[in-house]
Amino acid sequence: METHSSPTNPSGTGQPPPSAPNKTKRARISEKKRERARDLEQELLFLQARYRFIEEPELCDLLQEAIVKAHRFGQATRKSDRDSVLLEMERWTACETEELQESTLLSRWVLDEILKELEKLKLVEKKAVRDPVEGTGGRPRWVWSLVHTHP
Repeated sequence: METHSSPTNPSGTGQPPPSAPNKTKRARISEKKRERARDLEQELLFLQARYRFIEEPELCDLLQEAIVKAHRFGQATRKSDRDSVLLEMERWTACETEELQESTLLSRWVLDEILKELEKLKLVEKKAVRDPVEGTGGRPRWVWSLVHTHP
């Protein structure tokens, strides 16, 4: 029996071809996100140029903020995100997760993953906030600090 190959099935095995054998699934997804972010940044820059002389400064500020965020997202890698977390933690003796999220502009999920990774490497440690806000639910409040900052 003869096996025929096709553009979608070059091996004739019935399996789809590997999309990028040297890249992990995370790397492929990250590259797609970066491409979409760069496209969005270009569209936002176009809008900014179109509405440059608008008499609503709040809208101009909103566009500029979106451009900065899209650019950052388009340039971000796991390493750059991790580096920004470490750099921000260098500035503080200790800080809460929410403060890190606000200063790094990372999503909560990405920040949590990075902090878990840094904790496993024993580069950071977390402690529970001693004065929890009564009646609030949700995630626990943690204070993070770099391990080497302790005497």
